[in-house]
Amino acid sequence: MRRENHDAETMSEDNVVPLARNETAPGDYRETTRGLEWLKHNADGSTEYRQITNFVAEIRESVTIDDGSGVSICRYLMKSRCEGIQRTFTIPAERFDSMAWTHEMSPRAHVVPGHLHRSRAGVAIRKLSRSVIRRVYAHTGWRTIDGVSVYLHAGGAIDANGERRDVHVDLDSALERFKLPAPSDEQAERLAAVRASWATTRLAPEICLPLLAAVTHAILGGARLSMYLAGPTGAGKSEIAALYQSHFGAGMARGHALPASWDSTANALLSMSFAAKDALLVVDDYIPRDTGDAASLNRKADRLLRAQGNCSGRARARPDGSLQVTRYPRGLILSTGEDIPAGHSLRARAVILEHRRHDEQAWWDQLTECQRAAASGQLAQSTAGLVRWIAESDLETIQEYARERSEEHRKRFAAISSHARTPDNLGGLLASLEIWIEYARSCGMFTANDDALESAAALFERVARAQGELLAEQKPAGMFLAAIRSALAAGAVHVAAGDERSPRWGWIDSHPRGERIGWLSEHELLLEPATAIRVAKLRDPRLALSNRTLLKQLAREGMIEVDTRDRDHERYRVRRRVAGRRHSVLALTPRGRVIIEGERCDDTTGEHSR
Repeated sequence: MRRENHDAETMSEDNVVPLARNETAPGDYRETTRGLEWLKHNADGSTEYRQITNFVAEIRESVTIDDGSGVSICRYLMKSRCEGIQRTFTIPAERFDSMAWTHEMSPRAHVVPGHLHRSRAGVAIRKLSRSVIRRVYAHTGWRTIDGVSVYLHAGGAIDANGERRDVHVDLDSALERFKLPAPSDEQAERLAAVRASWATTRLAPEICLPLLAAVTHAILGGARLSMYLAGPTGAGKSEIAALYQSHFGAGMARGHALPASWDSTANALLSMSFAAKDALLVVDDYIPRDTGDAASLNRKADRLLRAQGNCSGRARARPDGSLQVTRYPRGLILSTGEDIPAGHSLRARAVILEHRRHDEQAWWDQLTECQRAAASGQLAQSTAGLVRWIAESDLETIQEYARERSEEHRKRFAAISSHARTPDNLGGLLASLEIWIEYARSCGMFTANDDALESAAALFERVARAQGELLAEQKPAGMFLAAIRSALAAGAVHVAAGDERSPRWGWIDSHPRGERIGWLSEHELLLEPATAIRVAKLRDPRLALSNRTLLKQLAREGMIEVDTRDRDHERYRVRRRVAGRRHSVLALTPRGRVIIEGERCDDTTGEHSR
């Protein structure tokens, strides 16, 4: 919750504009020890002061809170005295004229009953106040202030000249640790900082290089992807995520200090991700505890990560029919979890990185060294220097360069990606990493002939292939074959030998387990259509498709052979002679067969094999 109360005596007077006195207000007013008084003009020409309140109040500041949504919130910082008791407090500007805030001063504070006394009290306070106007920003990231691009953070702002102390930022408590140090002018300090950032990638290059790229990608703004770091409990995934979160503030160097969790409500996460503009935001611990919790978490993830991928949120109307401010992620979300949210479309919007457990003490020692660098502020110093360098180079120029390079890199991944979003996602990340490398080179870290970018590109290609395998399992065709594989592994079904020379799956000691689902010939895996579809739908309720549509999906993904002899209709069932008889079957292609062969039951031992 944003801090509301302030000490008026200690607040800075920088960047303030005096409010003009309201000289058109009728009547004269004054402060006394008893409260506010109004000068009444009597009918006989005489005048007299009459008490209208038993308190004295002053508007010390008019604070405009700007969250970047285009709708500013105004609050008044009030200082009051009532019967010897002094108070400083904040109220929304729209509550001022109602005078319903007097209880903030004292339970005994009141406006004297009388015609128009409530209105006169408001006019008196406004007229007697010597207020200042202050603009406070309630988000991180880039803003144009006085024609200059500045990067906002909890400690203020950074521009091409370094730290800006005349810009005020007040973030919610969850984001108040998004605080960057002043960029260093010392070459040695900048070099040490970028080396500390690069050292984090040695922990696990296949996941840490994309995460370092995500830091720059977030800073450049307009990210249309999420990062997802999956792994078993105790593997250190939250600690790794905290390293990259600490690029935006040293106070987030360890997992327990991460700013957001999947235990928060969807609305809270959307508001937080809206305020964390042009920054990385870690949402930790996607861990479904039971079936109901899994469904709830998946809906929450779908709403948040889809909003990130679309750069838009759910529009809502006010009671009067006007639209409320739509909040959506304006930075880049990095989620961690033991499970991955379901849904082919949702997974395609994220770059999914899988982290394995490390039992070597040397790896944990290396992680500890990286955590020390994070806690000391070196990683945040790396980001502060990068932000200043981008501002010096001109933000729009760097963003345009990133778009051009992203399109070039996209072509590299298009040939090995099964979904249209994957080349865009990885191309954008690689372009962002290229910009980070250029900044590191300006600090003296890389030489002109260094192949760091090319090595990263080769690693990103492996990420693209792994992403394709994950996405394939979330398509109906992939889910169907995964369900068949699961049924075989569980011993619920078996595959018979198509001839004497062929192996068989799902048998123990020459005895089949469960019902027959198909045949394995010397060169082909053949499935009995009706039985296979029924078994798959029972094992995976998400396959709520008609049989015809499911077969069409299998054919479209190249998982089964198609009989195209009839030019007007494709036939998804083909005729094969098996064990001396002809059958109408689904003939799996090598691509489809390899998915089922990923896990099956050996015919003699009954153990799972690959």
